[in-house]
Amino acid sequence: MRKDTTTFSDNNKLAVNLKFGDSIKILPKENLAPWAEGKFNNIEGMVNTNYLINGQDYRLLSRIMVNSLTSEIIFSKYRRSILNYFKNHLLSPDISPEEQSLVFGDNQQREKWAIDKSYFSGKLASIYARKDPSGKKTDFCIIPIRNISSGLKQGLLFIYENDNEIASQLIQSISPMNESDFYTASQKLLQYGLSLNRNDMSVIIEFGDGQWKK
Repeated sequence: MRKDTTTFSDNNKLAVNLKFGDSIKILPKENLAPWAEGKFNNIEGMVNTNYLINGQDYRLLSRIMVNSLTSEIIFSKYRRSILNYFKNHLLSPDISPEEQSLVFGDNQQREKWAIDKSYFSGKLASIYARKDPSGKKTDFCIIPIRNISSGLKQGLLFIYENDNEIASQLIQSISPMNESDFYTASQKLLQYGLSLNRNDMSVIIEFGDGQWKK
């Protein structure tokens, strides 16, 4: 929260430590979208609504996140991308039909996926976040997800400019990532001046004799 909408300085930041799951009351005052005046623990200030979600979306996102560790490691903009991906691609976390009705408003059959918590050990690098080395405000991340039923592991590639998502792509294999998926993801990133680190992704190549080599 800030005293005003200025973002190039930290001098206007309020002494409020907002965490995933905290509830903020939005006050019906002047429209300064994407900013709004909010109230948290009797403290009033300006909040960027791009980092806020409603109660229904929070209920869904908290189930996708699996546990508090993944919620702490994954930044707000990544969480919003994950939430939108699940909603747009008819994916669901491992929830009951009753809870699905609450968070989606229907009982439509959906594949069940979740963040693959086995990747997270408290290090942000576990989601393969990278910035444009030239200094442009462009960056990307790859979020590992796992199919609840089959155990299949895939990755969600999100690309951002000025913290706004501008592109996304599903990676069919991850850790290890096969050569064809690495090439496809790399070509996507090159369109935005970004590159993928082969060592980070544990890329492996399959040869004609069925042998694998890193």
